[in-house]
Amino acid sequence: MIHRCAAAALIRGGQVLLGLRAPDRAFYPGVWDVFGGHLESGESAEAALMRELREELDIDIDDPRPLATLPLPGGEGDCRLFLVTRWRGEVRNLQPAEHQRIAWFAPEELPGLPLADPAYLPWLLPLLAPRYDPDASRRSFASAPPTLEEKHHD
Repeated sequence: MIHRCAAAALIRGGQVLLGLRAPDRAFYPGVWDVFGGHLESGESAEAALMRELREELDIDIDDPRPLATLPLPGGEGDCRLFLVTRWRGEVRNLQPAEHQRIAWFAPEELPGLPLADPAYLPWLLPLLAPRYDPDASRRSFASAPPTLEEKHHD
């Protein structure tokens, strides 16, 4: 069976929100993970992300920006990753059976955390850089950084 997932890096104040997955979870037990979940039949990645973040964190997101697509272990599907910097509502853990704890992390704390996927670091760290341009995420994730001319014309 092919699994399709959508997940978000929720960024605020130079920190990212992660959830510590409960130790009894079938997938990625006892590690820190981004928030999101599986797409339902006929659902877009953006719609799934909005639904999952409402169910898990009690927030309504605005303007999720695509970042990357990561393969799931064993070639069983993929996960679309998004940047989310704006939302309505106060973040709170509505699913403690799934994430036993949620917390905000600064970039220097991430390398020491047990993460659900080590591939998170290369795409999370630049998002937390002090001069990160959130509009750059609309360009290809693998593209070169914008030139000064591009920044002035965006």
